[in-house]
Amino acid sequence: MKKIILQCLAIASIFVLLQSCATMAGGMNSYTSLAEMEKKPELSTMTNLCKTYGIASLVGANQFTILAPDNDAFNREGSLWVSNLSRPEYRKDLERLLKRHIILKKIDASQINNGEQKNLAGEIVNIGNARVKASYYTTNANIQVIDRVFR
Repeated sequence: MKKIILQCLAIASIFVLLQSCATMAGGMNSYTSLAEMEKKPELSTMTNLCKTYGIASLVGANQFTILAPDNDAFNREGSLWVSNLSRPEYRKDLERLLKRHIILKKIDASQINNGEQKNLAGEIVNIGNARVKASYYTTNANIQVIDRVFR
């Protein structure tokens, strides 16, 4: 009986280990960044848009940086435009918006405007007169909170 219990415990331990390895390798890649963004009330609009689109479909198992506009930045764009982004017929617009705010590697705020970073839309990232207001770091992503939306 002890032998069976030990074997069951060993199998359960291996299963838990494999699950955690899959998560660290990207099996739930966007989870840590979304979980971090959800903790920040000022990022609720960007968090909801990432959830609506399914950010994992954009970033896959890669490390990434998200240039996350805060709620004030989205408010300046107009509530109708923002609410439309969540509608199925505007999915391509939402994809384009998110691609402009994601870089497929982890970078710090100081590296954003160095002329070497490309976003998922294939554009050289230049935040211009936008300001990085805060930085958050997760296992799979750097989140740079900015005060502007890249449309």
